[in-house]
Amino acid sequence: MEKATNNLPTVILVGQTPPPTTGQSVMIQVLLDGLKRHLRVEYVRMEFSGSVQEMGKFSFRKVSTLVSLIFQTRFLLRRYPDSVLYYPPAPPALIPLVRDIIFLCSVRSLAKAVIFHYHAYGMGGFLNNRKLLYRLARLAYGRADLSVVPTLSCAEEPEMFFPRRIEAVPYGRDLPFVNGIQEERNDGIYRILFVGILTEGKGIYDLVETVSRLVVLGVRIEVRCVGVWQSSEEKKSVEGMVERNNLQGIIQFCGHLEGDDLWTEYRWADVLFFPTHYLFETQGMVVVEAMAFSLPVVASNWRGPCDVVKDGETGILCDAGCIGDYVDALVRLYKNSGLRKEMGSAGQQHYQSSFTEEKYIRSWFDLICELKKTAT
Repeated sequence: MEKATNNLPTVILVGQTPPPTTGQSVMIQVLLDGLKRHLRVEYVRMEFSGSVQEMGKFSFRKVSTLVSLIFQTRFLLRRYPDSVLYYPPAPPALIPLVRDIIFLCSVRSLAKAVIFHYHAYGMGGFLNNRKLLYRLARLAYGRADLSVVPTLSCAEEPEMFFPRRIEAVPYGRDLPFVNGIQEERNDGIYRILFVGILTEGKGIYDLVETVSRLVVLGVRIEVRCVGVWQSSEEKKSVEGMVERNNLQGIIQFCGHLEGDDLWTEYRWADVLFFPTHYLFETQGMVVVEAMAFSLPVVASNWRGPCDVVKDGETGILCDAGCIGDYVDALVRLYKNSGLRKEMGSAGQQHYQSSFTEEKYIRSWFDLICELKKTAT
């Protein structure tokens, strides 16, 4: 890949990196670090939310943050008049959308070219029957030079804003997998891992129900759930569900983990269970992480996982919300350790060929350079 020269574009990258740690913030960090190795990148950090619980909520501090963000971005766009503006559109919620409308209408006219990177899904449904809001949103998002989505099943998301070009660039991240094979264990315990925000849309209620049925079937099971709670109300509700089903010694909530602590959980597990039906889902980076660690995946046949998991080869896809299908798939893998190894090995090969950081950054570099040529 080429090194940065004066002939290559400057990228003004606006986005939020951890904290809080979400799939979007992590992948923006990966993109930022990767592009910096090859292009001039000026980074403007969005600092609206310090935690998952703050996301999408109004505060007066966020108003001052927005004003500062506008001034910083306008300064850089004037300093680099031929630059490319990168921006991640908001998830489908009123406050983040209004923020985007104000910000983009204040800055995007100064950019030579604009890239919108859609990390969240669902804006079409949100704007349906909101005609005034849709008109304002079109002023902000309309006719981008390039709209990028993580998977093909999300490609329709930016269509309502008539971008000049839509491309799918799957997330890629370098991960410390070990030898491509999980450690052999003979204690008869089936270890299931869930990673994600602990909320109904990510399937946490479906997980508890599925585990309850597995226990009734006599499966010796341990489950670890890694992630933060979306709300205290959901935490109380799920913990009550766990208690009613006598699963306290089976399901462990580990909280937020990252780095070596998170990788240890992938090495611990026999299978990743990801029963998402999350409105905003676009890829599900945890599925990619699991494959890097040679884990078979049982996931919902939902936008994102359906693009990543090769059904019957690297894992098993089930109809979203179908507890019986989840149970059948997990029991099938429980009874067949050879199939777990086979799917895990195929998953790691799929990761190596499709989801590395090098492939991710290479795709972005090529798109940005192409955009620069067409914009001049």
